[in-house]
Amino acid sequence: MKRNKIIFLSCTLVLLVSFVSGLLFSQEDTLQDAPDFTLTDLDGNTISLSDLKGNVVFLNFWATWCTPCKKEIPFFNEAYKTHKNSGLRIIGISIDRSEKIVRKYLDKQEFIYPVAMGKQKFLNAYEIARVVPVTVIIDKKGKLRYKVIGDLEREEIEKYFQELINEEDNEES
Repeated sequence: MKRNKIIFLSCTLVLLVSFVSGLLFSQEDTLQDAPDFTLTDLDGNTISLSDLKGNVVFLNFWATWCTPCKKEIPFFNEAYKTHKNSGLRIIGISIDRSEKIVRKYLDKQEFIYPVAMGKQKFLNAYEIARVVPVTVIIDKKGKLRYKVIGDLEREEIEKYFQELINEEDNEES
């Protein structure tokens, strides 16, 4: 009983901190640069945030054991297929500890966007706990804009993308 209460309180605290972080990301006057990164996806391609400037970037943190993650993957596939040529970049970041398990999962589940393993340093830079799904959304200038905890529906992905892709580039990067 006491153990369950501690687990519940710990999870509540993690969610609260993540929620507050998400609110801070979306405040116009407190926009922070997204932590730069260079990842190697599971196909061996190098992905750097600096190379993605000018695009709206969705970093979708997920895991093979996460049911809500499995639900949103088709929505990300659909959005990527529709908007990859108009400024949308999606990177699936697995928080699984075993690349072998992720590769086996990818044999069964279609991902049409790049997938990389989330190393601890990268997860720390984006303040990602082991609670998924979480999607961090970065604007065209490389600023952190949203941190969404929980699975996204297709309409929500579209809403965030349209909002950020249609923003005016009023100031120099």
